[in-house]
Amino acid sequence: KLGNERHISDDSFRQVPLLYDGLLVRGSPMTRSQLTAGQFNRLRTRSGTTERMQLTLMELAMNPVRDVSVAAYAIRHRPQSQASNLLRFGVSSISNWVIGAVVDGSYPLGEMRGYYTLNVADQRSTDDASALRARYWRAGAGAGWQGLVVRADHEVKGSNGGRYGFQTPLTNQYAFNGNALAFFDTPVTGLRDTWATLRWERGSWSVLSEHHWFRSDFGNQRYGRELDFNLTYSINPHAYVRAQWARYRPGAGGFGADIDKVWLTVG
Repeated sequence: KLGNERHISDDSFRQVPLLYDGLLVRGSPMTRSQLTAGQFNRLRTRSGTTERMQLTLMELAMNPVRDVSVAAYAIRHRPQSQASNLLRFGVSSISNWVIGAVVDGSYPLGEMRGYYTLNVADQRSTDDASALRARYWRAGAGAGWQGLVVRADHEVKGSNGGRYGFQTPLTNQYAFNGNALAFFDTPVTGLRDTWATLRWERGSWSVLSEHHWFRSDFGNQRYGRELDFNLTYSINPHAYVRAQWARYRPGAGGFGADIDKVWLTVG
């Protein structure tokens, strides 16, 4: 898992998580800092098959002041399996570099606390393919008070003129862009996701609700909207029960079909 897991994670929501074979080194070269470097050469996929790959990553994260984290990262990903790339991603090879930075923090507001996030990244081909070039950014802010948090976020997975959309194939798609999983891959026209979040915690109970509005980055097409609702009960510090509901509806001439999902998780 790298940083906020927007690019690299184990996709642990699924029955078969992603598993990387390689070497990861982590240390603190200076006070309030963490340097991570890794090289991985094999991947167990979500379907349980194993394939060779080349994944190199580096991240330097720091806490320059209290309640603020800053990180810069670089990722080089060269998958071996490319057969479905043209159909899924609009290009014949998704071998790419990603270079980015992220700032996360919070600050006191009397009895309340404010929260903010800013993340930017650039994705380029390692094979000099002109189509594979896209940018990513996310900005968000919110406030919390006595177990209640409200916030608004806007995320853009950019498109290169409608030929290629910023891809994140090695992460947990359920953690981003809605639980309905209408956007397992980024459309070639990109994805703009604007969403409002409401989170409430009291004792053993917690509630999370998100309302998403989706558009394309290229052409500003209305993809649709989604409403998510999660209710979690913590039985004890080591066990929980969670009920989830997701409802996605495409816009007029939008992306995909109606999606309704309800599921129960015990963990």
